[in-house]
Amino acid sequence: MNCELNSLGYANLHIFDWRSRLIQGKQTLFLRPFEKARSSISSPQFVHLDNEYGDALSTVTSRTPRLEIEMPEYFGGSTIIEYPPDLVIQRYIRWLKQHRRKRKSDELNNNGSIDKYNSEDDLDDSDDNDETDEDVEYGDEYGINKLRKMTLAQKPLMTQGEELEHLLRLGRSLDSTLLTSTDQRFLWHRRRLICHHFPQMLPVLADCAIIWRTRENTSEFYRLLAKWPPLYVDTAIELLDGRYVDRRLRTLAVKHLDDALDDDQLQLYLLILVQAIRFEHHAFSPLVRMLLRRALMDYRVGHTLFWLLRAELAHLLAFGNVNQPTNIGLKNSMERNTGPQLSPLFLRFALMFEAYCRGNSAHLDSMCKQVELISTLTTLSTGICANSNREAANKKLQIELMARREQMQHMVSPVNATYRLGELIIEECRVLGSAKQPLFLTWRNPEILARLTSPTHQLIFKCGDDMRQDMLSLHVMRIMDAKWKSQLQQDYCMTLD
Repeated sequence: MNCELNSLGYANLHIFDWRSRLIQGKQTLFLRPFEKARSSISSPQFVHLDNEYGDALSTVTSRTPRLEIEMPEYFGGSTIIEYPPDLVIQRYIRWLKQHRRKRKSDELNNNGSIDKYNSEDDLDDSDDNDETDEDVEYGDEYGINKLRKMTLAQKPLMTQGEELEHLLRLGRSLDSTLLTSTDQRFLWHRRRLICHHFPQMLPVLADCAIIWRTRENTSEFYRLLAKWPPLYVDTAIELLDGRYVDRRLRTLAVKHLDDALDDDQLQLYLLILVQAIRFEHHAFSPLVRMLLRRALMDYRVGHTLFWLLRAELAHLLAFGNVNQPTNIGLKNSMERNTGPQLSPLFLRFALMFEAYCRGNSAHLDSMCKQVELISTLTTLSTGICANSNREAANKKLQIELMARREQMQHMVSPVNATYRLGELIIEECRVLGSAKQPLFLTWRNPEILARLTSPTHQLIFKCGDDMRQDMLSLHVMRIMDAKWKSQLQQDYCMTLD
């Protein structure tokens, strides 16, 4: 009998809420659609979702498929179960160390000797040298007994050179999620070597599934993270990818980024970090707190963050075809309103956007004026695109600019917070010849010494075209230019503003 299963979708669920409390009771999961290639499943087996992360749809309607589940309630739901804090985990590790030492001491007294291959304690802080044999996985009593029965000749031994070569080869793997169980066990057994001498391999080590299978391994991994050496910026950003969901691991990555990046460097990575917010567990995460704090401390960072968040909100609204929020704060509003609702992802960006605006009230009027400028230019560009005659389009543009002149000058540039736009030079504004007919605009530079360097500010405004690919290309070029200047002392005089 040939049976075909049609998949409805999938959903992600965090077992612990934003207060680190275990969720209990009824939960509603809105399903995210599969890719078209995965929409039909011919075999009734579990389908592995590769790199399917993030929240559900950008909007939720009454027609969105949903799954109602009920989690166990302990003692009638009156008991709160919290994820253990660091202090409890440290106490558990100390107890585990004492337990293992006592067990080995008893075995030594009973047997008279113990094989050196198993004599090292994996949880011993003093055992932090490169030659430590860490070949026993915590909680694997069967593996321990099996190793004890093996003779020294039967044990798989590798020379230090072979181990190092194998370790470096695993570190260069492009997709660490494809590591075999043997490779994962090898990496876990050499975790201290990685910590002290190859700290940039942390993303590869964190992909080992054996770390998260038992509380003993997870606790030991947390203990190791507490003393992990500084990470490169690229490594820390990789840990903010969607496949690394552990809260402590992501917090460590944010801490290293906060320590490594000054305000100028942070602006280079804001585009990536804003996208990483999609993979955070909750709205008030360490990454969000770090970005808000740095944005409120430096207006240049805040200016860039403001426009990136606004672009994300506009994209989510356009993607979901939502014109306005509808009853997003009402409980069970889905049953009372069939219109679209905003997703948690949209609300996450909206809350962060509002928090920044409330904290930066001193520049709120300036930012509102910039938003009005973009809105005005959007209206002008939309009306002028219908005119195919270049001269007529230029004349119409200048007439419209003359009528709106006062509200489009003497403000901070939306492109760069360090630039201030002076008087609008209408006679130099024109429509460029391209499919989308972008607007070429010129302002005077009001700075005192501007006539010696750059007497004008010129901007090109394009509406109706997807600029994300261009933004990403310029973003990569800015990062490479900064690396060339700082690491190689090479200045190629690239014009990227």
